[in-house]
Amino acid sequence: KNLEYYHSFHENIRVKSGAWDENGVFVYSTLSHVKYCLPNGDSGIIYSLQSPIYISRVHKQFIYYINREHNVNKQRLNS
Repeated sequence: KNLEYYHSFHENIRVKSGAWDENGVFVYSTLSHVKYCLPNGDSGIIYSLQSPIYISRVHKQFIYYINREHNVNKQRLNS
């Protein structure tokens, strides 16, 4: 498979995890936020976190993740 470079971005806080949704949006988590990065380079914060999460999948407006207590969860992105 041929991989192609689209965009890079700099994040001051370490990225914990991330996944692409079906529209090519990269959704990722840091220590305190869930954020997004669009294919054109625009980015922003979706919501703040009380504790870190580790994203495993983003699909149809839902984020699937594992928390520090090793529980698998599903949450709507726009909540």
